[in-house]
Amino acid sequence: MISKKVEKLMNEQIVNEQYSAWLYLSMAAYFSDINLKGFAQWLRAQAKEEEAHAMKFYGHIIDRCGRVELG
Repeated sequence: MISKKVEKLMNEQIVNEQYSAWLYLSMAAYFSDINLKGFAQWLRAQAKEEEAHAMKFYGHIIDRCGRVELG
């Protein structure tokens, strides 16, 4: 079981990780548009990493019978 306080904080962190992923993806799109493919590729990799972080928090909450609430 997971405490409600920890569950709330972890849900907030999921949102933060996803927000970061979107920012990286947005920057990747920009660099792709101006033909800086290397930068775009690196930023897409960073976005995937942030999404992976979010899923670790997601899994941790689920594994402890908590409730994931995406804001």
